[in-house]
Amino acid sequence: PEAFNDIGTRQLVPGFEAWLWKHFSEGTPYDQMVRDLITTPIDYGDDPQALLRSASSPSAFFIVRQLAPENLATGTSRAFLGVRLDCAQCHDHPFDKWKRTQFWNMAAFYSGFRPAGDSPEAGMMMRREQKDVHSIRIPSTGETVEAKFLTGTSPEWNDTAEPRRILADWITAK
Repeated sequence: PEAFNDIGTRQLVPGFEAWLWKHFSEGTPYDQMVRDLITTPIDYGDDPQALLRSASSPSAFFIVRQLAPENLATGTSRAFLGVRLDCAQCHDHPFDKWKRTQFWNMAAFYSGFRPAGDSPEAGMMMRREQKDVHSIRIPSTGETVEAKFLTGTSPEWNDTAEPRRILADWITAK
């Protein structure tokens, strides 16, 4: 994403690399690191600097992707599943099996990020996560789709199901 070229987010890279280095050095199992990264708390409410202070945590993964579900779907699928879904964001992938709906099913796991407060201008740095949201509207079609795994399987949703936790469980499952 463009955020990687932004000087404000580039300064997060050393902290994120330090977090990774710490876990690699301690022998943290890869599945645990992935789970911690995908499920890291992001709700910083009305404190716009809190997210930046957490930069030596997995939060940097979210910050550089601007908490945008489509950027997070792309980053997650590429980093942890070895799948490049980018092309399917706008149309069915021309050279692979991925469909536009599958891209947005994946993005729906991250659809709970909302601006804190009443103002839509609150921006990325003042976000709260609604953990019960697991559907997203496809911008180009207006169709709303539910979060589904890339296999096409729907998670079993209940009152306590958190989309990012369910996605992390699926990605790290044996």
